[in-house]
Amino acid sequence: MNTILQVLKSQRNRVAISLLVILCGCNFLEIDPPRTQLVSASVFETNESANAAVIGIYSRMMESQGMFSILTTTTTGLTSDELINVSTETEFQQFYENAILPSNATVQILWRNAYESIYAANAVLEGLQGSTIAPSLKQQLEGEALFIRAFCHFYLVNVFGDVPWVATTDFQQNTAVSREEVAQVYTSIVADLEDARQRLPEFSGNIMRPTKDAAAALLARTYLYTNQWALAEETASSIIANTAYQLTTVENVFLAGSSEAIWQLQPVAPGYNTYEGNAFVPVDVPTTYELNPELLEAFEGGDERAAWIGNAVDGTFNHYYPFKYKLRQGSQQVLEYYTVFRLAEMYLIRAEARANLNKGSEAIADIDVIRQRAGVSLVSDTNPGATAGEIQTAIAHERRIELFTEWGHRWFDLKRTATLDDVLASKPGWDATDENFPIPLVEIQRNRNMTQNDGY
Repeated sequence: MNTILQVLKSQRNRVAISLLVILCGCNFLEIDPPRTQLVSASVFETNESANAAVIGIYSRMMESQGMFSILTTTTTGLTSDELINVSTETEFQQFYENAILPSNATVQILWRNAYESIYAANAVLEGLQGSTIAPSLKQQLEGEALFIRAFCHFYLVNVFGDVPWVATTDFQQNTAVSREEVAQVYTSIVADLEDARQRLPEFSGNIMRPTKDAAAALLARTYLYTNQWALAEETASSIIANTAYQLTTVENVFLAGSSEAIWQLQPVAPGYNTYEGNAFVPVDVPTTYELNPELLEAFEGGDERAAWIGNAVDGTFNHYYPFKYKLRQGSQQVLEYYTVFRLAEMYLIRAEARANLNKGSEAIADIDVIRQRAGVSLVSDTNPGATAGEIQTAIAHERRIELFTEWGHRWFDLKRTATLDDVLASKPGWDATDENFPIPLVEIQRNRNMTQNDGY
C-alpha cells in the first residue's frame, strides 16, 4: 500500500514495526507502551521477541486516536444518524454533512492506520516463516497475524468499498497494487479467518489476545454481511455455546475482563482508559459530539441501556452523549478496555441469520435474550406470531439500540441492508454516492493504479 510504501522506501529491506518491552512472564498487563524499533529476522529467533512483535501491533492500534481507538466510531456515527457535530472542526462537519473531501486528514488517518497494521501483520508472517521458536507459539502468532490482517481489511472494505488486498511487504509487488472488488476482499478475509481459527488457541481467560472465538466472531459477522445465513448461524452458535461467555449487567459490559467480551484491546496511553471515553464524556458543554435526538427517541421506556447515555446540563439545555465508556483522560486506574467483539452481537447475528432461514421462533428467542437483559418486554410475549418483516424490523431496532456508537455498526448495517437512502434521505448533503468514504487524495496522487470512489 502506498502509505506502507513510504516506510519501505525509507527503510528498504528492513521492517519497521512497533514492539513492546517484555517483562516477566510476557504478561500483557505488565508490558510497557511500545517503542518503534527496526526489526530484522533476529527478532523471530526467540519466543519473547517474536511475541513482542505481535503485541506491539495491538499496542499501536490503541496508542493513538485513530481507526482502532475512536475514529471508526465517530466518523461513521456522524455520517449516519447516531451523532451530531457540535464542534467547529471543519473536518468533522464534513462527515456530519456527508460532504467529505478526499483531502480530509481524518480519512487519511483511517486509511493509514489500517494499512500500517496490515503491513506489520505481513511482516510478522514473513518473519515467522524461517523462525525456530516454539512450534505452538509460532502457530499462535501466525494465527494472530492472519486475524489482524483480516480484521483491518474488514474495516477498510466497509468504510471505503473496493480496496487493495495487501498480503506482503514486498516493495515491487506493492508498487503495483490496485483496488479489488468488495466480494473478492471478503473472500480473502474469510480465507485468513478460517486459517487463523485453526491456529489460534482456545479461550483461556485472556481476552486481550485473539482466540479461536475472536476469529469466529469476525467470521460470523462477515458471513452475515455476505448473506451466508447458515454459516452465520452456525458460527455465532459456536460462540454462544461456550459458557465462558455470559451476558452481564448493562453497567459491566465495557469493563476490563467483562464476561461478555470476546476480544478487548487494552489501553496503553498513559492516563487514558479508552479514547472513546475521553472523546465523548464532556468536561464542558457544549461537547464535540452529541447523540442524535432521533436515536434517543428510539429507546423504549424502561430500557436499562439508557445507562449508556450521558447528560450534561447547560442551563436548561440537555446535551446527551454516548456513555458506554465513562472514564476520561487522567484516570488513575485502567478499569475499561476497548471492547471489539462481545456476546450480545453474536445473539443478534444469529437472530438475523435465523430470520433469513425462516426460523422465526428461534430468531425471536435470540432477540428476547437481548431484550430481557435490557429490561424491556419480550417479543415472545407481545408479538409471538410476528411476521418475517416484523422480525427483521425488531432485529434492526435491537442492533440500533444495543450497538450504537460501537465500531461503526449502525453505518455498516444501513449500507449492507441497502437502507441508507431511506434513513438518511432528509439529512443535509446526503447523496447515494456517500455510502463510501473517499479514497484519500494523497493515495490517488501517489499511485496511478488507484481510482477514486464515485461522487468524489
